Amino acid sequence: MPPETINLIVTQDFNITTTMAFVDPFRVANYINGAPLYRWEFLSELGAICAAAMGPTTLFHLGAGAGGLQAFCEHFADTFHGWWDELGHAKLDEDTIKILVDGIADAHGDASQADLSAARDALILAMQQATKPLR
Repeated sequence: MPPETINLIVTQDFNITTTMAFVDPFRVANYINGAPLYRWEFLSELGAICAAAMGPTTLFHLGAGAGGLQAFCEHFADTFHGWWDELGHAKLDEDTIKILVDGIADAHGDASQADLSAARDALILAMQQATKPLR
């Protein structure tokens, strides 16, 4: 029997964390089964690529406060190392942290922590307003 395909329709500025939380049980079912039971495809209403509102890395950057992603990585490095031990030599070392921090700068330019937080909050409010009639 072929795997069941789940089509997920996303729109511009969709919430990647929520979307991946939705997909994760299907991924786990595939893992437990030892073979694919489910596959998923991300589609957009316009048939074009849609960018997520803010991914986990940006949310980690904001969640760490004024220290940003640098502080997040330094604080949680040992925790991540424990999770990653089974991957071989993956480490949240200075070079890796620099790549991540530079990625935030590339993605958001000169936007301050306050600007990014305000953008995140505006997106959350917009999603709440858009779904209000459904509640």
